Amino acid sequence: MVKIQNIHPVRVFMIRHGEAAHNLSPEILAGRVNEAPLTDTGRLQPVALGRALAVAGLQPKRVYASPAVRTLDTAELTLEAMGVGAPEIIVQDELQELGHGPWEGLPREKAYTPEAFIRMRREQKDFKFPRGESMNDVSRRVLGWLSIIFPEPTSEPEQYLVFTHAGTIKYPAGSILGLDHQQSYEQQVGNATLSLFLGSGNYWSVPYLSRGADVIMQKGLL
Repeated sequence: MVKIQNIHPVRVFMIRHGEAAHNLSPEILAGRVNEAPLTDTGRLQPVALGRALAVAGLQPKRVYASPAVRTLDTAELTLEAMGVGAPEIIVQDELQELGHGPWEGLPREKAYTPEAFIRMRREQKDFKFPRGESMNDVSRRVLGWLSIIFPEPTSEPEQYLVFTHAGTIKYPAGSILGLDHQQSYEQQVGNATLSLFLGSGNYWSVPYLSRGADVIMQKGLL
């Protein structure tokens, strides 16, 4: 008699970094300002998240992060609070925030001119600044990375942590959920929150977005 092997979708928990210095200046177009540090609040948020993940019993098989200072610090603080030792943090460029090219670090009003808004209405998810990225670019980048890193379902349940950015979470999630340009932009992904991507290869679902430490303590991971 042939034994049928269990098949499990991969559970990829995407975590946005804690509050960073540029988050306090929303009038600035940040994007890939990778040197921005966490604020005092931003250093407390991952600790609360890590403790909640420990209570929920999360044991990651591997940990990934974007190269930004704010994501790497968030990863270290979260893992320390989880009490899982010091697992290797695998840095991946594919997990960087949406890039705005030479506009990064400049006032939004200089970038979002009337002409830019006309283009945005016309191009929707394909809109991008010169030498920058569009929502669709980010979605393809992240979903392509997921398909390569997690190509197949697994015989045993496997969980992974990915420390990244708001756009890197909500734009691929918007593609999976079939959201339009405005809906994708308006999706809220809070600092130091958990979003679940479930699947493998080219097939993914998003059971939830932006689950904070308090909700994890109440509802668990799924």
